[in-house]
Amino acid sequence: MFSWAAVLDELEKRRKLSVFGNYQHARVLTFGPELVELGFSADYTLGDMAKGADQVDVVTGIVRELSGKNTKVTVKMLSATESAAIPARSTIEETRAKADDERRRREAEAREHPMTRLVLETFGGAIKEIKTDV
Repeated sequence: MFSWAAVLDELEKRRKLSVFGNYQHARVLTFGPELVELGFSADYTLGDMAKGADQVDVVTGIVRELSGKNTKVTVKMLSATESAAIPARSTIEETRAKADDERRRREAEAREHPMTRLVLETFGGAIKEIKTDV
């Protein structure tokens, strides 16, 4: 069995960068040997380009090659309500969520650090901002 990550890796490896860039934003709605259904959120401005036959054909070719079957690939634009209701995230959304979780974890760790608490107890004041991108 293959994965959506393998399809994206193959797109990048083959230097199909415009297709790769668009399909990183795709949400996997259905993923199986017979059908791969992808959706683009309502706020993704290049969704119409990604739905174009030329890009869908490239993705379909790679999916069929990796699956070894005549897999059908469908692409649709999601409405705002569908986007909110569907729990699936694109790889871009997943990466952002992981980065946000890591930032929050690091901020909490810095706030609870014994040295931070000692400085606040000794000198008073409050933490205004914590830089985590250093």
